Amino acid sequence: MMKRTILSLLFGTASMFAMAQNQTVSHVVQRGETLESIAEYYNVSVEDIDKANPNMDGVVYVGLKLTIPTNISPKNETKTEETTTSGNSSIGNTTYVSQSSYTTSKSYDNETTLGFQFARIKATYLFPTEIEKSSRGHYRSSYNLSFVLEGEYVFNPNIFAGFGLGYMAQGSCNSDRNKDGHSIRYQQYETQYHYVMVPLSIGYRMPITRNVNFDAYTGPVVTCVVAGYTQNRTDTSEEWNKTKLKDMKKVKYFTPFWNIGARIKLWSFELGAEYWHLLTKTNEGGSKGAIAAYFALHI
Repeated sequence: MMKRTILSLLFGTASMFAMAQNQTVSHVVQRGETLESIAEYYNVSVEDIDKANPNMDGVVYVGLKLTIPTNISPKNETKTEETTTSGNSSIGNTTYVSQSSYTTSKSYDNETTLGFQFARIKATYLFPTEIEKSSRGHYRSSYNLSFVLEGEYVFNPNIFAGFGLGYMAQGSCNSDRNKDGHSIRYQQYETQYHYVMVPLSIGYRMPITRNVNFDAYTGPVVTCVVAGYTQNRTDTSEEWNKTKLKDMKKVKYFTPFWNIGARIKLWSFELGAEYWHLLTKTNEGGSKGAIAAYFALHI
């Protein structure tokens, strides 16, 4: 009887020791926390946290779930539901967040980095909704293409401000009939403008999965003409009569737009659609409004 009692005590002690060794704590990173502060909070070393999270690479962000190798419960903790089963015994892995931030804490599946960061390289084609008429009342065919490098300031996983710098090319062409005495001549007209553009925006980001986001945003796009020309010729002329930007009259150098857009991020790629509304009179042949489609590579 004594021998059986001693064996039972030894077995129970060994089981409790094994459970204590295997117990871990999951921690959801809150705003302002660092690896050092988390390690101090749980009375462990930064190296222990690194070993327990080999995919972390030493980088933490709001919403990241860390595995803490400790059997000591931190002070001022609030439990959220999470248990795992190992073998035949259920070992509780408890997620802890501080009580002061429990009401606003949320575990985000998306990796979110706060602050300033490069965001995307973006190529956009604009389909005009309304075209300026030519000087003789004929509508022009038009194209508008832009390339932009954009960055963001991320306030939290849902709110961001966008900014960028890019290049936009705008052109148009049309033909017209002129009566010259008793003959009819066809005359061709072309315009082309090159802009520097600065898009600004404020937006809302909705994480869908770890690698998928949906964004909605709005803001101004300021453009400035840096080069351009107009040219025309008749059907009997082989030479274009070309006028450069410096000699052109009534050119609108600054043309601000208001932009409303939405996009979806799929891993490292983005697809989006925007509506551009011109806030001033456009240059001849330009678009007063446009619906844009774009493709972007997320940096």
